[in-house]
Amino acid sequence: MKVPKLWWVAVAIIILTIPVLAQNNPNEEQGLKPYDSFQGGDLDSVSLTNGSLVLHIPLASFPQRGNLDLGFLVRYSSKQWRVNTRCTGRVNPVCTHAWVPISGGGAQIGSTVDWVMQSSYAFEPQDPNAPGQTLIDWSMAVAGPDGEVHLFGGAQPDFNGPVYPMRSLDATGLLHPNAQTVILPNGTVYSYPGLTDTSSTSPPSGVRGGVLPSTITDSNGNQITVSSSGWTDTMGRFIPGSANPSFQSGIQPGVPTADLSNCPAGTSSALVWNVPG
Repeated sequence: MKVPKLWWVAVAIIILTIPVLAQNNPNEEQGLKPYDSFQGGDLDSVSLTNGSLVLHIPLASFPQRGNLDLGFLVRYSSKQWRVNTRCTGRVNPVCTHAWVPISGGGAQIGSTVDWVMQSSYAFEPQDPNAPGQTLIDWSMAVAGPDGEVHLFGGAQPDFNGPVYPMRSLDATGLLHPNAQTVILPNGTVYSYPGLTDTSSTSPPSGVRGGVLPSTITDSNGNQITVSSSGWTDTMGRFIPGSANPSFQSGIQPGVPTADLSNCPAGTSSALVWNVPG
């Protein structure tokens, strides 16, 4: 019996197809995942792919010049666990996997300019299969105001370190031209002057690491500056803030009770670090 040509075409497609693997475990994804399907309203969203609940409750908004926006919100993700993988040995490594709580979880107060840069850089022991060659493990990503993480990558992997420019791998159009800069699709530039190619923003203690931008500048030159004591917006207004222990380098709006000495008696601070989920 003559086999139809279409059958042979189908076989060829199956043989030549390269398996496509997911980049992230959907049960660990935080915030509003790009291009995901959600159902909800102005205050909450439920992912139709992994069932996560994301809260984004606006608190205050300060109108700005140009294309910039500065507001504050309560954010929360119901995905409070992640898989922790530990491996021993480079030749035939033995790996163990366990669910652990996500550090810095629960509800948090953040700002709409909280584009938190996350990077890691570490030297690996010499590869026994390639004597004289030392490999480098590195990764770069930025977390958006809702907690979603955008991983950066180049045209090809480089085991000697980062190669610029990089773009977000989730097709969101974020550009990472150098270690100190992230550019959004609308041309807004986020600057991180303290970072280098070899920066590691995740501290060993496991607290969620990350660095907030020092300046945010739109395509018309309007700028918001961020310091350890607050935000100065495009109108010249200063919004006070305080150090946030959930970040390696970050702030939250408001001041702690210790700074209320000049307020009326009985005044308490509205500053909230974390509310258990």
